[in-house]
Amino acid sequence: MRPCILKFGGTSVKNTAARRQAARAVQDAIGRGESPVVVVSAIGRAGDPYATDTLLALPAHDGILQPDARGLDELISLGERLSAALFALLLSSMDIPARALSGRRAGIQTDDTFGAAAARQVDSGYLEHMLGQGIVPVVAGFQGATPAGDTTTLGRGGSDTTAVLLGSAMGAPVAVYTDVSGVYTADPRLLPRAKVYSHLSFEEMMRFAGAGARVLHKTAAKVALENRVPLWVGQPASPYGTWIGDVPADPENGLLGLTHRDEGDCCRITAILSSCVDEGAWACRMLQVLKDYVLLDVGFAPCTPWVRVHARDCVPVIGTLGRAFHLEE
Repeated sequence: MRPCILKFGGTSVKNTAARRQAARAVQDAIGRGESPVVVVSAIGRAGDPYATDTLLALPAHDGILQPDARGLDELISLGERLSAALFALLLSSMDIPARALSGRRAGIQTDDTFGAAAARQVDSGYLEHMLGQGIVPVVAGFQGATPAGDTTTLGRGGSDTTAVLLGSAMGAPVAVYTDVSGVYTADPRLLPRAKVYSHLSFEEMMRFAGAGARVLHKTAAKVALENRVPLWVGQPASPYGTWIGDVPADPENGLLGLTHRDEGDCCRITAILSSCVDEGAWACRMLQVLKDYVLLDVGFAPCTPWVRVHARDCVPVIGTLGRAFHLEE
């Protein structure tokens, strides 16, 4: 049976219904003759009791204003470990043998940069042994361990990185399940008719992630690019999604999409170009399209020209650019 990596984000395991839908995706993979390795994020998002942001806030509640970095990693890694244990129990209740593993037990060795550790080695031997026994490993994302055995975390979005590291080590494709239908030309909350890409190249995904697209963390995109790990991004139980590999989207007008970053009373909007040629000309085209808006700043970064506007203009500017450059359905 072929190994595959199935990664479920916080919203995909946020409650009983979501976890059961995720478990059905595991069941479906087994039905297709695959041997899944599951990676899970912490349950939910900020405000939920076991989310990473909630755990991060606990020391301050006890008056600990400068927590030890090593100890803090031990604390915040518990969200993923709890999530993995619960999901493994759910799979077992469905007659799918499963076992929860910490990042250390899954073979992810890192340096000792607590809070933002970098992977140094991935030994997938124990995971492969479990698959050979017909057991589904459920790995706590976002974490690894130093050679001395101290728990480390991989930085925000680290569960994506865990999945891609395991995919690289095992020669397996990675499915990243999230709360959106794939990689959009722009945030669909701000551009409701944004298109979803059926495929992107590794390089194109790296540009999206590097410019702040939240669908895949930039470290995970970088590892996938460097190791040519095929990825699929989408929702559980959805036939739609975005494949990331060697085939570029190559849009006709040269503009892949837009990302945005809230900066308090202003907003930075970045254009993702399919080619790094003539980004200056692209920036000029953007300025012409946006001539009726007040632009606070303009940047000419390679492949990613950007503008900064007042926060109140963020949605209108994205809409104007989306219509002008055919980013909508």
